Amino acid sequence: MDNPKTLKNLLERLTDLLINHQYDNNLLDQARKIVLKVITKHLEIIKVEIAAIAALFYIVNNESQSLLLEDVIKKRIVTRIISLILYHDYDARILTWAFLTLDRLMLRWGFEKNHQYVMYLFQYFLRISLCIISADNQDYTLKIACVLINWCALGGTRIHRIYLGKSGTIKKLIVIIKTRIRQNTFEQVELAFETINHLTNDLPRNCKRFLDQKGLQYMFECLRTFPNKILMKQNIYCVLRNIAEIKELRGKLMKNHLIEVLFDNLRLTGDEIQIRYYAAEIIVHLASDGHKAWTIQSPTRCEVLDHMTRALQSWNLDVILDIRYRSVKTLLKIAQISHTPVCVQWAAWTLANLTRVYPEKYCSTVITEDGINIMSQVLKENYQISQQEVIHNLAQTVINQCMSFEENITE
Repeated sequence: MDNPKTLKNLLERLTDLLINHQYDNNLLDQARKIVLKVITKHLEIIKVEIAAIAALFYIVNNESQSLLLEDVIKKRIVTRIISLILYHDYDARILTWAFLTLDRLMLRWGFEKNHQYVMYLFQYFLRISLCIISADNQDYTLKIACVLINWCALGGTRIHRIYLGKSGTIKKLIVIIKTRIRQNTFEQVELAFETINHLTNDLPRNCKRFLDQKGLQYMFECLRTFPNKILMKQNIYCVLRNIAEIKELRGKLMKNHLIEVLFDNLRLTGDEIQIRYYAAEIIVHLASDGHKAWTIQSPTRCEVLDHMTRALQSWNLDVILDIRYRSVKTLLKIAQISHTPVCVQWAAWTLANLTRVYPEKYCSTVITEDGINIMSQVLKENYQISQQEVIHNLAQTVINQCMSFEENITE
């Protein structure tokens, strides 16, 4: 077993057996132990390691669920893969098989259930992934690198996401987007914007990094180049929302072209309520600073807000939207902007929708964050006659939902 040529031949033979499904669970179990031992013992012999990582991929790809249930096995595999990548300084052949293996392993493993271990290895995943997306690598290798970074951004703490921003992740993702626009190909664009969304959520410095890298320019170019990519559009609007939430950066979004795009999206019909919702959310933040902050001539603030007032009244309060709020503090803050009633109307509509559609998740959050008291204050406010009844009904709906939720808990 110590002769490199013999080892390589044996591993290639093992791979052939796995490819042709000539194995049973006992063989897989033994094969995994042998391959991991080889990777550890013969780390310096690259030809042996390439054959070993290729065999490991087919073991993970074919292995029955029962053999992958133990966390210790999964962790051992991931740790060996990382050691192999780092030892061989990101060799392209090693990377290809390593990322294929990680991809299959993570799919079977389930990131949501095991993201703590991924975050334990955060520094390694980030170091490897940033190296890959900086180089001219094959599309599949680049894709997995982007997936790993997205996992880190999605599952990471605020400190992790700040570190990702400082490490140049946003800049490198924008380079990918810029390259794909030039190539007129959609690969990795949607995933890149999804990751940027996670990295800019409630992080002003990362939002500024995005703006400093001409992120808005490439957003517009993507919307023109890939007009029918709905999920990409949603992620783009989530990034805009993240920026719009930051008072110091809102002025950067006050551009004729952007407001026209949002205004057009408000007027969409049919099943595109998700896009309309995001457009309204961004406009609400921009309008929340008052008349003087609306620095463009067209479309006018009154024109946009009048249309939004009418649009909100047509929205189905029980529609299921793919929106997630860790906290409703921002919504409750907007609900107190009495100088612009449509801001209050939008916030009350959102809270009413969330507490009706997802009562278990959001009623307790509204109650904990003093939402009932704030909605009670909304009921005491006087708005324009055309809006007052609508706003009061929405606020009362939020209060009723929360009180009903509390009653059900105490029973």
